[in-house]
Amino acid sequence: MSVVLFGIGSIIVATANDGTMLLIGRAIQCFGAGGIFPVARAVVGDVFPVEQRGRALGMIGAVFGIAFLIGPIIGGCCCCLAGNGSLGSMYPSCS
Repeated sequence: MSVVLFGIGSIIVATANDGTMLLIGRAIQCFGAGGIFPVARAVVGDVFPVEQRGRALGMIGAVFGIAFLIGPIIGGCCCCLAGNGSLGSMYPSCS
């Protein structure tokens, strides 16, 4: 359910034509993302033996951390490359 909710929020963000829709889509994404991380940790607890759980959870945390740092940069570059269409018009420095 969390992944579906995150996907719906992503579609709203992708089709947003103003800042309000963008914020609504991001809020829906937040609710979906809030359920993804605990489920991933639960799966690790079920699948990996006790000796390997720490390393697996560390890898998941590292991936989330790298995505947190790199994702906005890539997203900003995509918006700048999009030009004046869609979200590009909301960022005048990219136009």
